[in-house]
Amino acid sequence: MAVNTERARGNVLTWPFHQEHWLGSLWIPLLWWIFIPPVVLPIGAVPAIGWSLDAIARRGRQDARLLPESRDLWRMIKHGLIFLAVWLIYFAIPPVVYGTAVLMNEQYANSALNDLLLKTAQWGDTYIYHVIFGTPSEDFSTISNQFERLARGEELSTLLFALAAGLYVVLVVPVFTAGMVRFALTGKARSFFHIFGNLGLFLGHLGGFLKFFFLYFVIIGVLVWLAFTFALSMIVPIALAASSFWISAYLAGNLARGIWQSSERIRAAAGVPAPVPAAPGVP
Repeated sequence: MAVNTERARGNVLTWPFHQEHWLGSLWIPLLWWIFIPPVVLPIGAVPAIGWSLDAIARRGRQDARLLPESRDLWRMIKHGLIFLAVWLIYFAIPPVVYGTAVLMNEQYANSALNDLLLKTAQWGDTYIYHVIFGTPSEDFSTISNQFERLARGEELSTLLFALAAGLYVVLVVPVFTAGMVRFALTGKARSFFHIFGNLGLFLGHLGGFLKFFFLYFVIIGVLVWLAFTFALSMIVPIALAASSFWISAYLAGNLARGIWQSSERIRAAAGVPAPVPAAPGVP
């Protein structure tokens, strides 16, 4: 279903206000700041994220109504919770594992260094006895070689850890973003875990994804700067943060439109039947 031209007006910031009954929908992203102690994450962010995913899907499918409807609030909460759970799997758990591995490596290196320092001190004692009493003394080159091997091992492990972290970020951000768009369009949580499919989706729409990342980070950067500038006003930062939900929905929705039109598999996963070919000779 094509979008009504009148309703499709507006830019990345103002498009919701060109829709009918916009206030009945925009109150949901405005809830983002509500939280219940001691939970650090604002509880209101859950339906706000779900709202944004719904808006992405509507823009991607080119629905007649672009704004999510309040009657779908529970579905938005469900999708917001799924998004946060997957985000934790992608971006919170791996850093904990990575940090644990780095810490264990450092503990091993410190233990090896302490052993070498102890050997060095023992060598110093034997060397003093060698100078004074002529007793045999171990050649220091043996210990110096051990220091050299330890230093090379630390350099190699540091390089490997840095490469692993960089490679993970380079791969996981595109895969997660493609999974987010796929999830918004299909409503299926497993969309996030089509790893190779999402990587292929990213590469197949590389220009659209790069445009999305560029515009998103530039606009969000400006919003963050404005939020800090007007931090004392309280209301302005809350409104700016709320606007980030419909900004991301606009940008990701435009990206989703091309994916929706070109991917029969995603349309099928969303439950949209394939067009039935006309019989020969039938107009």
